[in-house]
Amino acid sequence: MSENDVRVLSLMVSCVAAVITLLAAYRGRIAAKQTRELQILGLVRQYHTDLRTWADEAVNVLSRTALLCELDPARMVEGMFFNLRHDLRSQLSALIDRGRWFLPNKTPEAYGPAKPMAFRGFRDAALDALVHSLRILEALNYQEKASNAEKREVIIESKRTFVNEIQETLDPRSWVSDIASLRASVMKAS
Repeated sequence: MSENDVRVLSLMVSCVAAVITLLAAYRGRIAAKQTRELQILGLVRQYHTDLRTWADEAVNVLSRTALLCELDPARMVEGMFFNLRHDLRSQLSALIDRGRWFLPNKTPEAYGPAKPMAFRGFRDAALDALVHSLRILEALNYQEKASNAEKREVIIESKRTFVNEIQETLDPRSWVSDIASLRASVMKAS
């Protein structure tokens, strides 16, 4: 083998090694990108799981509040309606405050500069629905032993608004699409 042949062979081996290195780097870059996408998806999923848990509790309280409107305080044991109403008010108030952790007020610089930071700005529409329900709940008549049936529909409408807002935030339709795309990307890279 001549010295020229050795150089050509050496050059060919170097080229093959360079191509293999480039391919490995490319696959490594794709794998790193997929890992980042999975990490981001995991973070978003955790946020959505926590939001969904909170929203599930809120829907349960709103449902119980709507059903309370159907009860006749005059036909209940003395003080029972008041106690149920008080318990639901406490739960709904706590849910509103906990909801601020998931759905912070918008444009905090625009409204309420003297308020604590969590209360500056404009409340999210989902929280507005809960606040509206709390106000209706507080207005339920328990002293005159009168019916509250007309307020049931108002609570149900607030619940629908809440569910709609949460669904827009969770966006379950895009999750199905995102998961399918990520799965296809992983399968393609394998």
